[in-house]
Amino acid sequence: MSTHRFIPLDVSESAVVKDSRSLLPLDVYKKIAQFIRKALDNLPESAISPELNAVRSHNAVSVDGERGTGKTSVLVNLKEYLQQDHKDLLLDIHILNPVDPTLLEDNESLFLHIIVAALLSDRAIKLAQSQSPAKSQALNKSLESLAHALASVETQSADYGMDKLRAMFGNQHLADCVQHFFKTTLDLLDKKLLVLPIDDVDTSLNRAFENLEIIRRYLTTPYVLPIVSGDRDLYREVTWRDFHGRLTKDSHYRPREAYDRAVDLAIEYQRKLLPLPRRLVMPEVSEYLTEKSDRAINLELKGEKLISLNSFYVWLQIFISGPVNGLEDSQLSLPIPSIRALTQLINHCGSLIPDLPPAI
Repeated sequence: MSTHRFIPLDVSESAVVKDSRSLLPLDVYKKIAQFIRKALDNLPESAISPELNAVRSHNAVSVDGERGTGKTSVLVNLKEYLQQDHKDLLLDIHILNPVDPTLLEDNESLFLHIIVAALLSDRAIKLAQSQSPAKSQALNKSLESLAHALASVETQSADYGMDKLRAMFGNQHLADCVQHFFKTTLDLLDKKLLVLPIDDVDTSLNRAFENLEIIRRYLTTPYVLPIVSGDRDLYREVTWRDFHGRLTKDSHYRPREAYDRAVDLAIEYQRKLLPLPRRLVMPEVSEYLTEKSDRAINLELKGEKLISLNSFYVWLQIFISGPVNGLEDSQLSLPIPSIRALTQLINHCGSLIPDLPPAI
């Protein structure tokens, strides 16, 4: 893929990019492609799905960034990037549309329901079901087993005696049912790996920790590569508060020690769920504004270059600095906190940018 990048002036703000040359955080895309290739190399050799405990591993990729840094755009346009630069990977993987945890209603208990629903509603999976009746029947059978296991988990708090024991067995059985369902889905598609983007797990604050727990318990199969986006500082905040609430539920004795213990537990929990080598960070907006010869970004209108992003940035600095020219510590930083703010500013100034001289 060409290293020439551009931001179109005639396209409204959207997470979906119509031209692959408009994919800005190129390093993030490259790292995700590497993780996908590594996940394919680590798949079990046996065609039969092993028990989850035999292959359990925390292999989630996390994309960290504050609001407006372009995390959703990365998840939405991942397939477009792979189509251009790593087309061979698409032969072995299936990328689902990003799953939104905020779709959970108040009466729904498991984020897992949303993940299963995302698979069943996927266009490619529905098409494969209509074309392969035998494999579709196997998928339906796997789904039925998963549904029974989910029902056991949901009802176990109200059961007694033998029903309680059956429900607890169903709880232990659920993780294997989830893995078998994923494997059956892959067999239906004739693929090897499901890539599951999960967008902003931290957005639904009242369920954020529970959603992370679903990832920890059930998305540890080698047949699924979760890509979790969100603000990692917010993850940590949500996690330590949950631990702190459990530690101080029965006693408020030594609250300072309880806080320190909760913070340590949250750090270790994140280290387990989102391994350090798999953590990606969205670039700061300043990295886009600084001119680099190998990845220059231009502003274009209908395919015609108008001005480089770096020149536009310099013009903004001139307008803000005014006659003082930044002397005597009067240089003001541009109030552009994120790539979303930058693209909104560019779209707003779209009619003025063509009149700016490209050279300063």
